[in-house]
Amino acid sequence: MALEVRVYDEVTDIDPKVMWGLTFRQLIAAGAMVGVTALVVWRGASTGFVKDIPAWILGACAPFVLWAWTRPAGLRLERWLPHVTRAMLAPRRLLYVDDVIWKHQHKTRRSHVSRTARKEANQSEAGR
Repeated sequence: MALEVRVYDEVTDIDPKVMWGLTFRQLIAAGAMVGVTALVVWRGASTGFVKDIPAWILGACAPFVLWAWTRPAGLRLERWLPHVTRAMLAPRRLLYVDDVIWKHQHKTRRSHVSRTARKEANQSEAGR
């Protein structure tokens, strides 16, 4: 019987569970959410907008949840978000259905003749 030890590929990818099964990041976010929730409940109750409190809590705590618990593509949000924004804001080349893709197609494509001229040339007159 052999002794097996689990070895991680990348040591920095491991998030140690500090307390209650949460990482440091999640503990900080949970504490901030408790504080924000208490502030929203106190403010909503003092102003009389009791029906709006759940929506305010959801809106105020959503950034903390995104920051602490989401890991899109296995990356933390602060590493994933710049890549996505750079990809979304990068200039793109739009390709149309009949657009020339390869360089050798420029020679063979009949781009100098319009479509209506080609249609008129291919139509045969009735009775001739």
